[in-house]
Amino acid sequence: MAKSRHKILKFSLFALALLVVLALSVNWYMTYRLKDKLNKTLAEAVSNATNGFYRFSFEKLSVGFLSGELSIYGLQLIPDSLVFDQWEQGDSLPKVYYKINVEEIHFKGVNLTWRRDYKKLKFNLFEVNSPDIKVFEPTYSTDTLDEQHKNRKSQTLYQIVSPYINRLAVSRINLTNMNVSYTVVDSVSPVVYGLKDANFFAFNFLLDENSSESGKLLLCDNFEFSASTPQSLLYSDEIILNTKNIQLSTIDSIIQIDGVDIHPKDEFWARRLEKTGDYLKATVDEVKVKGVGFERRKGLNHLHARTFDIRSTDIQYHSVQGASDDSIPVEEKKLQDEPWSLYTILSPILYRTSIDKISVEETKFNYVHTQNNITDVYTLGKFDFHANDFLVDSLSEKLRKFWYVDNFTMIADNINGTQRSNNSELNVKRLYLDTNTEKFEISDIKIKPLSTNTKKDYLFGDVKSISVDGLEYTAGVSAELLNIESPNIEYFKLTEKNKGKSKDKKKVSPENVLDFFTPYSDFLSVKRINLKNANLIYHNKEDDETFRLKDLNFHASKFLISKDTRATSPYLFTSDDISLSFRDFDNLLFGKKYQLQIAAADVSTSTGEMVLKDIKLTPQDKSWEEASVVYDIASPLIQITGFDNIDYFKDKTIALKDFFVEAPQIKVMKTKIDGGDNKKKALSPGKSSFLTKLSVDNLSITDPNFIYIGKDEDSLSAELTAFKLDSLKWNIHHNLDIAELMLQSPRVYYANNSKKEKLDKGASHKLNLQFLGRNINLGKLVVSNASVNLNRPSDTLDFKIAQFDFSGLSWIMRSEGSSLGLAAINFYKPTLDIRKHSIETQNIDSQTVSSRKDIYSFIAPYLHNLSVGEFNLTDANLNYSNSKTDNKEERQKLNETSLFLRGLTLDTQKKKFDLADIRFNTKDLSFPIMDGFYTLSFGNINIDKRGQIAEVSDVKMKSTYPKFEFAYKHPKHKDWFDFTMGKFQLSGLDYSALTADNKIKAKHLKIEDVVLLNLKNQQIKIEHNIMPLIYEKIQKLPVQLDIDSANVNNFSVLYEELPRNGNMSGKIHFDNMNGKISGLTNIASYPEQFIRLDVDGKFMGGTFTARWNIPVSADYDSFVLEANMQQFDMTRLNGVFLPLAKVELQSGILQDFYFRTEASSIDARANMLFRYNDLKLTIFKDIEIEEQNKLLSRIANILVRSNNPNSKRSKPRVADVTLDRDPYHSTFNYFWQILQPALAESVGVSQQKQNMAKKVTQFFSKVKNFFTGKKESKEKEDKK
Repeated sequence: MAKSRHKILKFSLFALALLVVLALSVNWYMTYRLKDKLNKTLAEAVSNATNGFYRFSFEKLSVGFLSGELSIYGLQLIPDSLVFDQWEQGDSLPKVYYKINVEEIHFKGVNLTWRRDYKKLKFNLFEVNSPDIKVFEPTYSTDTLDEQHKNRKSQTLYQIVSPYINRLAVSRINLTNMNVSYTVVDSVSPVVYGLKDANFFAFNFLLDENSSESGKLLLCDNFEFSASTPQSLLYSDEIILNTKNIQLSTIDSIIQIDGVDIHPKDEFWARRLEKTGDYLKATVDEVKVKGVGFERRKGLNHLHARTFDIRSTDIQYHSVQGASDDSIPVEEKKLQDEPWSLYTILSPILYRTSIDKISVEETKFNYVHTQNNITDVYTLGKFDFHANDFLVDSLSEKLRKFWYVDNFTMIADNINGTQRSNNSELNVKRLYLDTNTEKFEISDIKIKPLSTNTKKDYLFGDVKSISVDGLEYTAGVSAELLNIESPNIEYFKLTEKNKGKSKDKKKVSPENVLDFFTPYSDFLSVKRINLKNANLIYHNKEDDETFRLKDLNFHASKFLISKDTRATSPYLFTSDDISLSFRDFDNLLFGKKYQLQIAAADVSTSTGEMVLKDIKLTPQDKSWEEASVVYDIASPLIQITGFDNIDYFKDKTIALKDFFVEAPQIKVMKTKIDGGDNKKKALSPGKSSFLTKLSVDNLSITDPNFIYIGKDEDSLSAELTAFKLDSLKWNIHHNLDIAELMLQSPRVYYANNSKKEKLDKGASHKLNLQFLGRNINLGKLVVSNASVNLNRPSDTLDFKIAQFDFSGLSWIMRSEGSSLGLAAINFYKPTLDIRKHSIETQNIDSQTVSSRKDIYSFIAPYLHNLSVGEFNLTDANLNYSNSKTDNKEERQKLNETSLFLRGLTLDTQKKKFDLADIRFNTKDLSFPIMDGFYTLSFGNINIDKRGQIAEVSDVKMKSTYPKFEFAYKHPKHKDWFDFTMGKFQLSGLDYSALTADNKIKAKHLKIEDVVLLNLKNQQIKIEHNIMPLIYEKIQKLPVQLDIDSANVNNFSVLYEELPRNGNMSGKIHFDNMNGKISGLTNIASYPEQFIRLDVDGKFMGGTFTARWNIPVSADYDSFVLEANMQQFDMTRLNGVFLPLAKVELQSGILQDFYFRTEASSIDARANMLFRYNDLKLTIFKDIEIEEQNKLLSRIANILVRSNNPNSKRSKPRVADVTLDRDPYHSTFNYFWQILQPALAESVGVSQQKQNMAKKVTQFFSKVKNFFTGKKESKEKEDKK
């Protein structure tokens, strides 16, 4: 039993051994067949899979005898040289190609010997030892590859291996001692990315048809990477990236890089000044990335990390520029290398990189900028940077996020800059920026020139701090608040003004200066800007001028700069409010001619408010030397509100709500006589470049004072308590509208000490008012408590008024006709005091003196029609005095005068005016007439249109000199007159006829209590002129006269004549005359129309009656005068005959006297009946000693009949005479010429005897003159 068991066991063991041998034999065979197949087909398969581009080879291939695991040694994958050359020549190379050498590849976990299906493989381990992988990205010389690539679909790794493997899974992949390089072939500077002696471990690798969509980077769950030896990750001429240690683990989610060193090649750095470009050197102690996750999407690599930390960085950046951009041709600009973006650097490895948090600490930065062989150096002592949500992908450049992050914090200390290009040195103590809290701050900024011995501008300055709150950076930069505190800037201007030498240079404008901003941001928006306590000093060395601005404060709200604002805004930016303030402004301006001082200034554009305090404009020595007019201006306060600066820049419109000026003091001093070239300059409509519209709601000036001092010894001062204006609106092309204007207590004083009288040569010059507009409207003007004082050697004028106002002014100026309308004008208690002084007058050419014009001619240049609703003058007083050279004074007065007009219209072309109503009243009016030789006064004047009355009372005309001196004082030795009238009254006066037809039409004229005194001094020889008849003045009145009836009551006349050879004057007086005038007119209704005057009264105490028919028209030259008198003692005539004719009537009684004459201005015919009794006379040789001429007395008594008729039985003698008028004497002398021959004939001396006596007298006069000589004739001959 035991033996059989032993046999069975032995047989079993043999069978088992045989089976084992058989199995091993089969396994060996299968292994050999697999190995042989791989040796024969693997290279061919790779070549076929790559279209023959790659040549695959290996030194040894083994398959485990029992395990069936594949190992390949000495593997090589390189492009086939022949195929490569062909593809390269045809520009058909792939985007990238590889050169791979692997020491060993080992596949564990799959027995390939007995596997019939290789489509699905799962390995426990895929191990690659010492791989050397080189990746090349070629540069193509033509664009044909772009079209080929468009037509060639890119293949994924699965698509490449899918003909052989459908699913490949590897639990672990080990790549040890790995060398990898990625070369971007560039004709200018190749770029190489590389790794050396690196280790890579991957876990759970899976390749199948869904792998490309799995999102797993490198098709595995996790991987680890380490490079503990120094690495050169990036190598190019421009930049080399080296590291000391690299650790990456997706399991631990960490990336750590130590000893980072970035720099260009030494040769490239040494030649950095020879070629324009940017050069970088940087060292980083440590780079640590935590929370790392890799993902692959659509064949592209994505990296995401939680934190990215960089420690102890030292960066040197050198930028070398050639000539300025304007001097570089466009072609050369295109050839310049474009700067690399961060995406350009990362995209070959990582398509998208995102990091939650970035931390850069303890960084040092040195930036060197070289242009035109001038180097600027900037250093940063310490820099810390913390950022959130970092993202770099293909869209990053378009989004233009600042530093590719959503928000960041940056702290920089000890920033220094040496700018040799700008001759300046800049130091900043600290810079802080936090976009998360939206805060930015720079503190302790200082700048100074490197040298002051330069021809370029330079500046000194320091700023305490610049801070920004609410800072955001998206497509543009926006901030809530920008604060700049305590900047102190001193700028020295040295460069000469552009004289046109560089015509080709591009002009620098503020818009061009802002171009630097647009590459970084589409806009800059700040809600509030504050500049505090700034001090600015500007030195212009060329003009030797210095400007200082102290304690400057600036505020702006909703500030915006964008492309739109630069194109549309006058400031290139917009802002809701800009406010500005400064203190103690004190500078020399206008070429050092004036010193401008402003104690404080505050300006705001939102409220449109400007406040200036203690303003002074003071002339300097240079101004006195050069200017013809010098100004000195001061005011404690100027305040403006409601100004809209946008409207001004938009259409040159100034709109103000309030304009207030406190106590302005203005002095204008004329130092030279101007040439007059600028006098004709005026603001013409449509030509103003700085103002087209002006509106002011309220204008107020308190206590202004104006002083003018002229070169020719004249001065003017003006002041007032207040000046107020409501609602002014002015348009240079159309209208001037003022709602109300008020002047309170204006005082004007003008003095001229020059004795040279100024001639009004420009009296006919029309004042140009077109700049005011075509329509001028003024609602109301009020001037209260005003006074004007003019003081010249020739005269003094004082004017005062309690109030002057008018309302409803409308002035329409048109070329075809202008009109002025006023609703009402009021003068309350005006007082005018004029005092003329005697001075030596100058000989004035009459051609240089302006001719007098009527009111129509005076206002015609300005308007054609005038209308006034109401005119009211109340309690006016006027005093006029004229001091003559002989210490005589003439005066005129106007007291308590009132004038009311309603419905006044005036037409300057038709020279007509009309009144709806007029009331005029004055008391004690007096004024000089006839060159001041008389004073005419009125006790009361009353004109009332409604009552149809015009009344004057207590009228007096008084001579300046006594009656016996008057003719001697008068240059033409005129007769002396004295006139008084108790009352002059027109009733039933038609005022409409006066205004419309220039006609005085009244029902009745009343004249009362008239006394006329006249003295003729025959002792003064005068040159006689032709004298018109008195009624000719009525005929030639400038107005038409039509008065139904007139009464004259109590009219008295005293005529005195001082004979040539006597000391006593003869007197003729008419007393208690009363008259009635019928048909008082100068309008002839029919031929030979007369005005009839009936008079009664007393002549030399005797009663008489008279009638005088006066011709109405000058065409009818004839008048009739009749007179009648009875019972008159002729001895009363001795007061006339004795002084003038040396004849005394001893006796004589006039019984009856009748006289009638028909006369003209040429001759007269008279008829007289003169009945008298007992006429006897005595002729004296000398009346003073009463020496009689007895001979002549006897002859005269013989010739003169004692009675008429000679007896009771005889008829009375009736005189009928004719004579020619002597036109060189007055009308009353003409009456005497008519009476004299008629009286002589009535007393018995016929007209023939009178003519004979004249001839005898003339004969004896000629004989006497022959022997004695006539003094008067000699004088005339001497004069000739």
